[in-house]
Amino acid sequence: MSIILFGPFIQKSWQMTDTENSSHQMEELGGFKLGDRFEFEFSIDNVAQHCFAELSGDHNPIHLDAEYAKRCGYESEVVYGGLLIGKISQLMGMMAPGRAGIWTGLKIDFHRPLYLNQTAFLSSEVSQISVGTRSMMLKIRVSAIGKLIAAGTAMATLHSKQQ
Repeated sequence: MSIILFGPFIQKSWQMTDTENSSHQMEELGGFKLGDRFEFEFSIDNVAQHCFAELSGDHNPIHLDAEYAKRCGYESEVVYGGLLIGKISQLMGMMAPGRAGIWTGLKIDFHRPLYLNQTAFLSSEVSQISVGTRSMMLKIRVSAIGKLIAAGTAMATLHSKQQ
């Protein structure tokens, strides 16, 4: 499954020309440079899962009922994809770009489920920078027990005036 979210600041798909890419490879943007990594561990508990169910209105038992999830072939309750996106929001809002910019797009593919209380690892790497548009792209990966849960890219635009 793929989810593609584009904010109001993305007018076209992200394409960086070879000329732009090669001429800006060593440049920094707001203190960020190619190859910078940002990562953290997390887990989703039953409280977060039920809060999301109430906020979203999604009460699918695959997310809320362990016995139902097991009858469907899963180990236990499947964490909502929206909660994984919430963790990406934490990364984008607090680390890269953090206060320096705004998250403008996301493309994510879910490869396998994350289960309640399972420790996951969210990692990201700055993969493209465009000084001209004050934009950057990050490769995003979520993994658990050495297996890929989700992967994709997130885009951000840095503010023209820093606070």
